[in-house]
Amino acid sequence: MNDRHARRLTPRLEAMEDRVALSATALAIRDMPAAHVRLSLRNPIVVNLNPQSTGIQITDAAIDTRAGAIRITGVVTYPPLNLPPGFPPGFPLTTSVSLSVTQAANRLSSVSGFVTSSPMNYVATGFSTRFALYVTAMSGYFVPGKATVALSSFLPFFSTSQANPSASAVVRLREVRF
Repeated sequence: MNDRHARRLTPRLEAMEDRVALSATALAIRDMPAAHVRLSLRNPIVVNLNPQSTGIQITDAAIDTRAGAIRITGVVTYPPLNLPPGFPPGFPLTTSVSLSVTQAANRLSSVSGFVTSSPMNYVATGFSTRFALYVTAMSGYFVPGKATVALSSFLPFFSTSQANPSASAVVRLREVRF
């Protein structure tokens, strides 16, 4: 077999006006994802880490690299309180939402931040409310990409209800300006 024939059998990239010929990539096509499959930009959740949890729904995850802050928005639904008998009427009931964000900086370290919302008045019959929490990194800085988010809210300590709203997910941070 001569060298000329051997060169024809060797797979190589064929270029025609800066386009790749399909014959050169025929073996790799079945492993490639379809071009029309796109990720939904409306749903920021990449992986739901505890799908059994109820009460908190994450609706948006954004980052402003200029300000160095992450914004997580969503809806929290509180169940009705089971107050103990003899509980004094008119006693102020409050609750708040806590957010913890962790993002991998490299193989060996990560960046994290934590924030708690201001106290909200709790309605004993239960209620739903929207929230928007902003968090900055304690050391380092957040970047666009994926981050692990943990949201939690605790009912007042004297409630006999055991359903505390919580959510934990890996989210995609899209870049915006606040």
